[in-house]
Amino acid sequence: MVSLRAKLLWAPLAAGWLFTAVLALLLSFQPGLFLRDSSWIALAAAQDEEDEPPVAVVIGAEGTASVLRDLGMPTERVMSPVKPGLWLYRGDQIWTGEDGWLEIQFDDAARVMVAPNSRVEVVSGLVRELDRETQRILPTLRLLLGRVYAHVAGALSRLRSFSVETPSAIAGVRGTIFAVDAGVTGRTVVSVHQGVVAVASPALPRSESLIGPGEEIHVLPGELPGSPRRLGAGEAQRWEGMAEWLDVQFQWRRSLEQGRGELILVQQAAN
Repeated sequence: MVSLRAKLLWAPLAAGWLFTAVLALLLSFQPGLFLRDSSWIALAAAQDEEDEPPVAVVIGAEGTASVLRDLGMPTERVMSPVKPGLWLYRGDQIWTGEDGWLEIQFDDAARVMVAPNSRVEVVSGLVRELDRETQRILPTLRLLLGRVYAHVAGALSRLRSFSVETPSAIAGVRGTIFAVDAGVTGRTVVSVHQGVVAVASPALPRSESLIGPGEEIHVLPGELPGSPRRLGAGEAQRWEGMAEWLDVQFQWRRSLEQGRGELILVQQAAN
């Protein structure tokens, strides 16, 4: 893991069609590059308006990591190795092996690191979507097994949201850094490094428990979330092991804030 986080470097990138072509070339040689431009989804979708647009992109990968994709029919599913620059679509499943790490980015607002021995499904993007059967807001990711680290850098509006769902819990945020762990027994552990996370049971989504920095919460299948507690030794040690990744996330957030600040200044000058 240390080698992957050491290689993940942010680079400021410009928008435009020429940039798109150059980016594709760079990604083939620089697997650690981060994508910052918020127009990347629109650019990819414009390549074929008849196809469903991607909702995320792989920005870093190491070790054994694969994506399982449905090609349209129940029997037409293919598993392929994951490489930086790969677009991810609704329904894609990410599988990581014992040595596999994978990082993906949703627009310019959220990044997710998928830990080894994990199974994650991409359910939707950041735009709020309702389940046709239950009329509930769909999660961004569904963690079937394993662990993910999420960084939601931007404050999302009522039309955009980010959440991670497991078999026993739903963790929703607006702007924070947190981790979700789904065990083989069905128990979910949510821990927060920064910000506030609302945790609920899928059976009772309106009964939420809030947890803040330095806290964790446990949820068992079919039960309401337990009471928040201070980070245990295990969770604290896992966060310590993510120090380099956290440094990169803070750099990314600062770059976004600086970019927005420059945009505000330009708008004010124009007025």
